[in-house]
Amino acid sequence: MKLYTFHTGILQMKIHVIGATRHFSTRKAQRVGIHAIKKMMKVIDALSENQDFMEPIKPGGWLTWREYRSEYDGLPQVNVGTIEAGLSREYHKWRGGSIMPDFCTIDVDVRFIPGQTPESVEKDVRALLDSIRAKDPEFQYELERNQHFALNGVMPVYWESPDAYVVQTLGDSFKEVAGRTVAVNPSVWESDIWVQFYGSDAAHLKGAGIETALFGPGGGSLTTGAERVAVQDIIDATRVYALTAAEILGTAK
Repeated sequence: MKLYTFHTGILQMKIHVIGATRHFSTRKAQRVGIHAIKKMMKVIDALSENQDFMEPIKPGGWLTWREYRSEYDGLPQVNVGTIEAGLSREYHKWRGGSIMPDFCTIDVDVRFIPGQTPESVEKDVRALLDSIRAKDPEFQYELERNQHFALNGVMPVYWESPDAYVVQTLGDSFKEVAGRTVAVNPSVWESDIWVQFYGSDAAHLKGAGIETALFGPGGGSLTTGAERVAVQDIIDATRVYALTAAEILGTAK
């Protein structure tokens, strides 16, 4: 178990591409089809900048930021998680492969850092889409935030001082339970799980003026196909929580 006092921000969006359907039997002279999936491929290539998704985005690309903190090494990043296409905004598939799809949607997740905001990231995405449209008059898109994720599609960046009272108290409690000093904010490349790339409600609590810290059972098996937590970690974490709560309630500042 380790103790963290920061993590990335998250913005989830949906990008829609609008095409024009056409059947095999329809001549181009009668109707020119615009393949929505093919147009969306341009978006996916542009978002990835011809590199793998979930890899650090290099400065000078389509995504911009004002400053960079070494704690956020490996960020920002972007991923396309889902793609769906078919006929109309309901993605009808009743004609299978015989019809050119006229509507395509992808779900995009951007992990952003201090020096960026949800608004700046969204502006960068829109600028990227506009650059595609400038080169391709047939390209039509819509951009919206994912209203099913967090609050308006956003999990804010989280940062707490390692010297904060709750952080120090958690560290003292951990040492009493485990007999050793807890690792605070270990380098992302030295950790078995990259908590820095998470989002959590700690960001909302911190935004409300409440000191917070990220600590709990877990390890390298989290967010994997065989996700699990060691029973002893649960027991130890429970003891740390209890000691920390007792200390804070007894000496609240």
